[in-house]
Amino acid sequence: MSAPLVSAGIILSAEMDLQFSPYHFHSFSDHNAGGHYHDDVTPDEIEYLGYFTPAKVVSKVKCQNSDSSLGSRRPEGPDVHV
Repeated sequence: MSAPLVSAGIILSAEMDLQFSPYHFHSFSDHNAGGHYHDDVTPDEIEYLGYFTPAKVVSKVKCQNSDSSLGSRRPEGPDVHV
């Protein structure tokens, strides 16, 4: 996949009991490249630049064909600053 890519996603810094992955990103580009980030397979060849905003509330919406829970939690823990 060629750069540049724009991505939107989440990085969790605390367990919230909502069955989220610790990180989850989707990417797209102006040159028809994009995808879903699972893991870095070329850490010595790639560079990332990220801008993140801490969330005060995290919500998860249950889809009709999903076993996921519906809920909302405030992040808690020693590494979370709200």
